[in-house]
Order: sequence, then structure tokens, then C-alpha cells
Amino acid sequence: MRKLSAIFLFLLCFIPAIAQGPVDDMSTSLAAGSLPGISRYFDRSVTMTIAGSQSTYSRSQAEMILKDFFNRNVPRSFQMEHSGKSRYLQYAIGTLHTASGNYRAYFSLKLKDGVFLLQELRIEK
Repeated sequence: MRKLSAIFLFLLCFIPAIAQGPVDDMSTSLAAGSLPGISRYFDRSVTMTIAGSQSTYSRSQAEMILKDFFNRNVPRSFQMEHSGKSRYLQYAIGTLHTASGNYRAYFSLKLKDGVFLLQELRIEK
């Protein structure tokens, strides 16, 4: 019985890592500069502000713009400073550390048809 309890406690430690939510997943993807990890949350259109340029883009346009940004500013880490959530909205604010400097990053995800989708992404100096 004691051995079974020890195994259960050991496995319990891994539950938070397995059950990552959309905000944590997005944060990890930003830190790694993982375009597939971020774009899987894209809605049909995404409002993006990247280095002062703001517009609403289609999924494919948003991917190209983000890819260009990551090529010019290779991400090193993302430090989440604040996050919040309600029933239909989740967001995070933090600092994206890149090879060419630090950027303030903000993203929000909205619940649509049972899935959280990226509505807005801002990356600014």
C-alpha cells in the first residue's frame, strides 16, 4: 500500500505539466518561437500589432508576419508577468526576450465553439 501511495504521489507531480491550458501553451510557444504552436490557436482572422504595425490578418498572412518577426528577432524566452481568465476569455501580458532585444507581449484568446482561439497578439518595444 505504501508503494502504491508513493507511485500515486509521484504521478500527481506531472499533472500540471500534462494539463497545460491555452495561455501556458501560447507562452511556451512564444518563448520557443514556435510558429506551429502559436498558429494552431489562430482564428480565421487575427488582430496583430507587431513592432508598431497593426492590422487584422487572415491566418496565412498572420503566419507570414510572425515568421518574419521571429526570423529577425529570434526568441530566447517569454516571462509572463500577468494573466487572467474568465469563462469566455483568457489573456497574458509579459516580456518576450529575443536576440535583438526585449518586447512587451500581450495576447488574448476567446472561446469559440468550445475552443479558445487567438483574437489579438501584440509584440511591441
